[in-house]
Amino acid sequence: MPRRNTHKLSLGPFQLENGLDRYQPICERLSLITQRRSSTPPPAALSIRDRQRAVTRDFIREAAVEVASETGFAAMTIDKVAERAGVSPSTVYRYFADREDLLGAVMAWASEQTRMPRVSSVDDIARVQEQFMADLDANRALFRAIVVSRVGQESTWTGRLQRLDFWRELLEEVTDQLDPEEARLGKAAIVYLTGGLAWLTMADESGLDGTQAGNAAGWAIRTLIADLRARNNKAAAQKRPPADGTGKERSS
Repeated sequence: MPRRNTHKLSLGPFQLENGLDRYQPICERLSLITQRRSSTPPPAALSIRDRQRAVTRDFIREAAVEVASETGFAAMTIDKVAERAGVSPSTVYRYFADREDLLGAVMAWASEQTRMPRVSSVDDIARVQEQFMADLDANRALFRAIVVSRVGQESTWTGRLQRLDFWRELLEEVTDQLDPEEARLGKAAIVYLTGGLAWLTMADESGLDGTQAGNAAGWAIRTLIADLRARNNKAAAQKRPPADGTGKERSS
């Protein structure tokens, strides 16, 4: 019986036995990812066994990211992820309870790549969106899969809805004096421009990359906010009690 040609693939400070050369690029990419943005605690805080388990889990998750990017979420299976990672399906199940658990890990990783910076004003929305759309291009295939798939929508809606609620709260600054329907329409237009669907539409229909799409969305958001602010200020002025002949407001 011919001897199996095994070799060790580098995973940061660890080694993984694997006899399949075609999986080495994944390991090398994962090593960079885990050094940069690993979701696991720092290695110094873990035992050697726990560190090995953490790296293996990240390795499998990265394989899932690649499969989802190439095939979409609907076609991502445990078997395909195991094959890409060069491990058995049972190994995948040791680290992820089921397919939904693995999908959740992929979505959590994707969320880490587009973390929202600290904002405090409605005028920050455009700047944040410009950076957000540029960041999406770093993992374009994965985020495309997230935007177009039902799995992606269901998995990201919790965090996404929290972000939308935050934008709506900020927009109160320029809509609190408007008619409720007018305020709702203005918020809806801006909130749409902060989503992945706007990024994907501008990419597919206008050929814009992430930076260009972000600049376009940022310009539109600033224009809308300026218009809403002007309308809001006018509405606030109209609601003030009229002044008397001395130029002072009438007392009630």
